[in-house]
Amino acid sequence: MIRSPLTGSDNVTLIERIPSERLIARWQSCFSIDITDELRNVLEILKYRCNDTRLIYFTPLHAAGSERLYGQLQLIPWYYQKDKWEYRIASLELRRCRSIFEVGCGTGEFLKIAGRDGHEVVGTELNSCPQLKRVTLA
Repeated sequence: MIRSPLTGSDNVTLIERIPSERLIARWQSCFSIDITDELRNVLEILKYRCNDTRLIYFTPLHAAGSERLYGQLQLIPWYYQKDKWEYRIASLELRRCRSIFEVGCGTGEFLKIAGRDGHEVVGTELNSCPQLKRVTLA
């Protein structure tokens, strides 16, 4: 049974099944990055929504990007921008929240914006790529 990683609840809805071959081809086409090793022994990625919190998440959880993948992504000039359209959308969605905890905060750019907007912010980055290692937010 699939449970929400946030609440542990089984009140979840399967939104989409994404074949690994499709993801591999898309990453190669869009980023010129081969993610075959990232998805070894993973036939598909499943996209779920927690019906209690509206959190959207993917399984299997162990299919998260590796240090090697993020090392390649940081070489793409636009990947770690200081301002992205999704930061503005997230800011609007979170405007009534007092505090924000971001897992996978990268260089911390969204949290810097949220902090300037008056939120208490904390973030963690799981990868230790050189560009990401410099980030310390509290």
